[in-house]
Amino acid sequence: MSSFQNKTDGNEEADSDPNSFVLDPAKIGRECFLYYKCRVDDTESFKELLQLSSQGNETAKGFIAVLMRRTDLSQILSTFSIGDPMESATIMIEDILPWLEAEEQQANPNAQYIIGVCHQYGIHWEQDGPKGLKYLTKAAGMEHASAQCRLGFAYNSGTDVEQDRDMAFDLYMEAAMQGYAIAQSNVAVEYSTGTGAVAQNLAIAATYYKLAADQGDKESQYCLGYAYATGKGVVESMEDAIKYYRMSADKGFVYAQYSLGFCFFQGKGVPVDTAMAIQYYRLAAEQGHAVSQQFLTQFYAGINDETGVKEGLGAVQQDSSRDDELDPSEMFTQAEAYYEGRGCVENKPRAVELYKQAAEAGHAEAQLKMGTIYARGLAGLEAQPEIGVQFYALAADQGNKAALYELGNCFSRGIGVEVDKAEAVKYHRLAAEGHDAEGSSCTVS
Repeated sequence: MSSFQNKTDGNEEADSDPNSFVLDPAKIGRECFLYYKCRVDDTESFKELLQLSSQGNETAKGFIAVLMRRTDLSQILSTFSIGDPMESATIMIEDILPWLEAEEQQANPNAQYIIGVCHQYGIHWEQDGPKGLKYLTKAAGMEHASAQCRLGFAYNSGTDVEQDRDMAFDLYMEAAMQGYAIAQSNVAVEYSTGTGAVAQNLAIAATYYKLAADQGDKESQYCLGYAYATGKGVVESMEDAIKYYRMSADKGFVYAQYSLGFCFFQGKGVPVDTAMAIQYYRLAAEQGHAVSQQFLTQFYAGINDETGVKEGLGAVQQDSSRDDELDPSEMFTQAEAYYEGRGCVENKPRAVELYKQAAEAGHAEAQLKMGTIYARGLAGLEAQPEIGVQFYALAADQGNKAALYELGNCFSRGIGVEVDKAEAVKYHRLAAEGHDAEGSSCTVS
């Protein structure tokens, strides 16, 4: 299917200039263009697509139906009074069913894509992942970028198909070359981690993060901000870091909100502004960000009642003899600080010590972190993937979606466990429930 020659060493540039990878509505059609923009939570594009749908445009109706099952778009959906998403999606598909089936027979890639996604998620038809992939394969072969991306995710994770990470990368790249932001972000993740079909290359990763970020993808905006903040793949620039953190935070991305809170509190790239710091920490805390919640608790607990001055703002506990006084969330908060050197001198052995204590006390994010440390041999520890799997399993048992995904990868690739494709598919499906299955999570190294 793929005509793109896969990169193997991470140092070869694509034949085309990545900066020329832009969406062309004249080529893909207005409805498809709007759908792709909706994929990066573009409210105006969703509004226009909804308007076309209300005017009887079958393609727009199909795309709206596909978007409705995404829980990460719940805020947009509620804004437009969509109602129950799955019920509304089913009604829309039934309304355009004759058109869908006729267009599929005429090899319309949009119809093939819509039918494929409906089979994947049980919209109108019974849920049937392999059958959905057959339709997506047809659409991908006709250069439907979202189908290529969704099919690439299936190959990358081994969901309903034998895992093939080279094929996954090829599909991501083909979609990225059409200007599809989610695919560009996926290519960036591949180069950022270097754990798939290409070797790690942070400069190329940053290039693709920027392509997606400049199209409004909030996760890529955050990752690019982080790259500028740390000088990984780009020249370090806190000015640019703040710029992209703001873009991402304004779209509600929790890690960008937390990072801006940290920057305003510490005076990183901006003047110290405690009020702004608290504002961003609150936004992140309201989304359940544990470190931000813990920071706010410690912040308000440390304000002097007489002077109103914070004493020891955000101070990291240095004395390990007092670890028994910390609850698991406090341990995790301090471990994060030590691991990244945020507000203190970087101390990865101390971070691991605290992560482990928090993990053993049942903290899911700490369990996930320990799983990654052992699975990959990070923080100066020797890789012990068997132990990593045990920690992933603990976090997965608590419903941590990142741990579920990593556990699926372990079973798929035989990392710390025997290869078991059925178990891999099970965990990947659990991780994908209620979320879009086109791309990997934004990753920073």
